[in-house]
Amino acid sequence: MRKHFLLLAVMLLLIAVGARADSIRIWEADSGLGGIADKATINSYLDNLKAHSVNGVWIQVELYSDGAVNYKKTTLSKLPTAKKFTTGQWADDDFLAYVISQARSRGMKPMIKFHGSNHAAWDKHPDWRKRDSNGKEVLWNGTLKNFCVNSPYWDTMFMPMVKEIAANYDVDGFYLDTCQVAYETSDCCFCPFCKARFEKETGKKLPAKSVDKANWADPLVKQYAVKRVEWVNSFYEKYSQAVREVKPTAEILLNASGGYNSYKDTVSSRHAGAYVTSLTPEPVSTPRMYAAVRNQALVKAKQKPASEDDLASEDMVTAMDHYGYMQFTTKLMLADGGLKPVVPFSRYWFTDESGMASTNVAIKEIESAVGAGAKGWCFFGYLAHALETGAAKKGAWADPKFAEYLKDLATGPRSQWIADWQPDSRVAILVDRDASFWNADYWDGFKDIGRLYSFLQYERKFSISLLSTGEPNLPGFRGTGYKLTKEMLSQYNLIFCPGLDYATVEDLQALKDYYDSGGKLIIMGPVGTHGTGIGKSLESDAYRLLGLCTVGGPTPSGFIKPITAQSPVFMRPGGFTGPQGTFRYSADKETALSYDIKYDESKYEILAHEFADNGKRVAMLYGRDSHFDLRKGAIAYVNTAMMREVTPDMLIVLMNMSVVVSGRTDTLFPVGFTAKSSVNAFRSADGMTRYFHIFTPDGETDETLRVRANPNTYPVKAEIIINGGQPKSIPIVEASREPEPNEMVVSTKGSGTLNPGPLPAGFAVIRVEYEHRDFGAPKPVPK
Repeated sequence: MRKHFLLLAVMLLLIAVGARADSIRIWEADSGLGGIADKATINSYLDNLKAHSVNGVWIQVELYSDGAVNYKKTTLSKLPTAKKFTTGQWADDDFLAYVISQARSRGMKPMIKFHGSNHAAWDKHPDWRKRDSNGKEVLWNGTLKNFCVNSPYWDTMFMPMVKEIAANYDVDGFYLDTCQVAYETSDCCFCPFCKARFEKETGKKLPAKSVDKANWADPLVKQYAVKRVEWVNSFYEKYSQAVREVKPTAEILLNASGGYNSYKDTVSSRHAGAYVTSLTPEPVSTPRMYAAVRNQALVKAKQKPASEDDLASEDMVTAMDHYGYMQFTTKLMLADGGLKPVVPFSRYWFTDESGMASTNVAIKEIESAVGAGAKGWCFFGYLAHALETGAAKKGAWADPKFAEYLKDLATGPRSQWIADWQPDSRVAILVDRDASFWNADYWDGFKDIGRLYSFLQYERKFSISLLSTGEPNLPGFRGTGYKLTKEMLSQYNLIFCPGLDYATVEDLQALKDYYDSGGKLIIMGPVGTHGTGIGKSLESDAYRLLGLCTVGGPTPSGFIKPITAQSPVFMRPGGFTGPQGTFRYSADKETALSYDIKYDESKYEILAHEFADNGKRVAMLYGRDSHFDLRKGAIAYVNTAMMREVTPDMLIVLMNMSVVVSGRTDTLFPVGFTAKSSVNAFRSADGMTRYFHIFTPDGETDETLRVRANPNTYPVKAEIIINGGQPKSIPIVEASREPEPNEMVVSTKGSGTLNPGPLPAGFAVIRVEYEHRDFGAPKPVPK
């Protein structure tokens, strides 16, 4: 008979020795640890974690199938302690207290994980159960008996359990799996408590209609969609407060993914991020998750499984493989969470069917997330069961190379670098979160933003950050106070704005303030339409503030014709394409919108027209002389936000526009990398240290990086770490001297180059220290 492992739904947590609290962390959320009641097995398991440099363990306390818990001090919740944790080895001991003490003796930080399920309470209280629009009971994932946010279960049992653990046990943090709380389907929840709360807050009866596209025209369905999101996120605030009341210093983490934020999902990572110390999203479409699901389908079809290494690199979004897509979604979570540390999860790390990922995939997954700015990683699966059955021997967990990688990540010099850095991109994409919420098919917009990101990050090699628009302008929505400000925008030289049809007036004002202070914008797609979502148009505000507004639906666009033939935006090797030396915006002539431009000759300069309708529709608009005097603000206006429809020639225009408008003032301007490699820039809090993370899945043979010094700052020291280990010094020479072939060079004045030479597959991190210097001749360079 199979033994049960710990009811430790354990997260492996690595924190760099001596680093700050926000250093790199690797957690493992193990749902297969069962209700272990053997101390020897507990210690063996903790020793195994310690051998992998793990110094944090998350303990699941709910035995939800029994409606009981595995600890004894149930002073507030009055929940029963399971019998096997009151007899035998536990007659005179407390399971939770014992695991906490054993974890701390190994230098591990204990944390608590909650699911929010209780089968006994569900069985005893039929009115507490989730129900669909037809009154049928709803089980999570078809098996778990959990409760919607309006159920009395939370105030009666759950919140008291949180408080009693915080008060009675020496733990460092709490994690709540939001999957167990959110309205997991469009046809849930219609329990008596949801109906009563909706009627109390709106004065209207809740219609028995699922929240989906088929019913989206019904204003009550739309109102209920908003209420579901409001209720779920106010619940997370309440959960956070319950912990803070008893243990103010505890870490609080929630499961919130960058793929959420639709009315379908009810979880808003923007709002969840306001109440927690870190976002720990699940699921993220990691390369391993994709590969495992694909192979499960192949096995089901009685076909031979493919190599996970090969599957993990297949395209998911145009020009972005799965490692790149994971970087993109991680950056989106950082944007939504107010740049709080993000810990991407990976499903299918340990499963009965496939064991763990290969070492190659495991390391690449973690590094792609680190390169996006994540402060941690999570192994999500069934580690204890995999160890018990021997399945863990098939993958990275049993590989000494992987254990050494984890050790280096947790305690090596690079861990200190990662703890220190924060994003330092000079180019950003502004994501309109209101549009994501209201769009019944919001993945379309998501793909457009992803395509733009992939073009800039992987094809153009800018280091791209993602920004979110301000507080969603939803009726009756009690928000977090998050606002887009000029100060937030001012760190970027160039901001892409694909689709601002839902942006708030405050967002438009912030963009204007940014532009007036010298910022540069490339605005794509409709501005201020807004009416398709909540019946309010911002067109007049967009016209007043930015001089732009949408005035009509799609009309044939034909081609665009440059007014100034020598404009650097329209230059390309081999000349122009299309009739009369012009570019086509889209293969579909119906995709463009008509626009009205408040043209002011003293303020704007038109570089191109769409001439299919006699030149009345402006294709691109710049601030006057902005591409000659880059100290002035600039607006480049492109009349399509559908990156999927943009032709290769139009991508060249966007590429040239990016360089001209940004003034080539990126922190890092890389040349020569392959399409799959990414380069991301980071800086220290004081701005006097910069880091560059190079993620190259297949290796690189020849790279040249240009590192820019800010005014009055000069680089004085440079180091590089390649695939872990100790840093190696990079020589610093005068910028005026021509570097030798393959020499690694950092300029001591202005812009210079850095050439690390061939890189093996994996990662490299470059660290450059700066010091303040007055204008004038640079000081002698240290020998």
